[in-house]
Formats: sequence, structure tokens, C-alpha cells
Amino acid sequence: MRSELVADLSVLRAPLEALTVSVPADVVTLYVQGDGIRTWERSDDGTTIDVELREPVKDKWQLRLGLERPLPDLPAD
Repeated sequence: MRSELVADLSVLRAPLEALTVSVPADVVTLYVQGDGIRTWERSDDGTTIDVELREPVKDKWQLRLGLERPLPDLPAD
């Protein structure tokens, strides 16, 4: 099953330089998109995605994550 997370962030105080997103360990990351992303990395245990930006962001920023989880096996007839 594929899903997409779209997060529209409003940066109210200090500029955003990096962020961490929690994800289920059993999903596969298909893509991480957003303006000015320098790097992104999945944690060793698979429960977070760390995103680092090229330059600090002020005001508004959008993050898009594509995720996929295998469906359970269907029962045999």
C-alpha cells in the first residue's frame, strides 16, 4: 500500500535548518521532496527520517514523503 505525506509547515520563530519525521519501521521510503533539501537519511532502526536543508527556511515550507508498506499475504483458497 502506498501513501503520501504532505506537510505544509509554518515557521514561526527561529529559521528551520533540519527536521526529523517519525515513520513506522516497516514502511519503505520511496521519496523525500521539498525545496532546498541537502540530504535525508533513514535512522538505523527505521523509525525516523532526518532531513537537512541547504539554507534555513523562514515562513512556509512543504515536505512530501512517499511511503510504501507491503500488504499482508492473502489467505490461500
